[in-house]
Amino acid sequence: MRAFKEVNHSQGGEDWLLWRRTHITATDSAKVCGVSKYGAPIDVYEEKIEGKTKPITAAMIRGSELEEQARFLLCLKTGMDLKPKCFESTKYSFMSCSLDAIDEENKVIYEIKCPSERRYLEFKEDSMKIPMDYIYQCHKDMIIMEIDVMTLFFYLNEFEHFEYEVIKDEKIVNNIIEKETNFWYNNLLALKKPSKINLPLNSDITQNKLALELKEVNSSIAKLQERKNEIEDKLKEKLGKNSSFLEKAGLKYEITQRKGAISWTTIADEFNIPKDFIESKRSSPVTYCKFTFID
Repeated sequence: MRAFKEVNHSQGGEDWLLWRRTHITATDSAKVCGVSKYGAPIDVYEEKIEGKTKPITAAMIRGSELEEQARFLLCLKTGMDLKPKCFESTKYSFMSCSLDAIDEENKVIYEIKCPSERRYLEFKEDSMKIPMDYIYQCHKDMIIMEIDVMTLFFYLNEFEHFEYEVIKDEKIVNNIIEKETNFWYNNLLALKKPSKINLPLNSDITQNKLALELKEVNSSIAKLQERKNEIEDKLKEKLGKNSSFLEKAGLKYEITQRKGAISWTTIADEFNIPKDFIESKRSSPVTYCKFTFID
């Protein structure tokens, strides 16, 4: 017997919003695990415990408006009756997911994404640009529904759409279970707000002095960059599409073209090359330093 139960909530309704606050949802997973580009554990804590809400963005409105169209198209493509449903895990009582499209037997799942045209093309040309938020969301769905594979369905319109298969990765599964269990018991139930920065504190006087100097320099660079962009925009407007050499400043103005990116995802699909084979050809990770100032 599979360890989940269906919950009768209308996605987007008040009862659904309250239900989400009492669980760690699939969209919370990447944040709780510290791999999200959209948030951190503290954001999930503030939503669940303090009731903070996220502002509605244009991307969220777009996704909501197009989801039904995308689901209808999936039903036509697959011949299945796919519906949105909500589930809770009975193995991990704090885990829940709101699925966009699932079949009647609760075995075939599609997560629908309706990004902007720019983001859609990025994802289609290079699957490595698909956010980890989406990958972790799918893994959370798979943990709860006890399946090994599901599909991300990227929808731009009825003519432009593509599918990306997500295969269960046990490392991600274990990371989600470990991090969410710890977060549930040691933060949410204990009412212990996680740190905004999940790093060791450094109070070294010399190092902090250098950091303050770097912050001041960065601020100056940002202002100069803003001014640089303004001047460049004015020059582009006046020069148009005519290349020229501004002799007094020694500045060349040229109209050039950059080669487009090679779509390895398209190549893999066209020649039936397994995605794991493409991944095996990726070069080794490069270690680098990154400085980020937190207000």
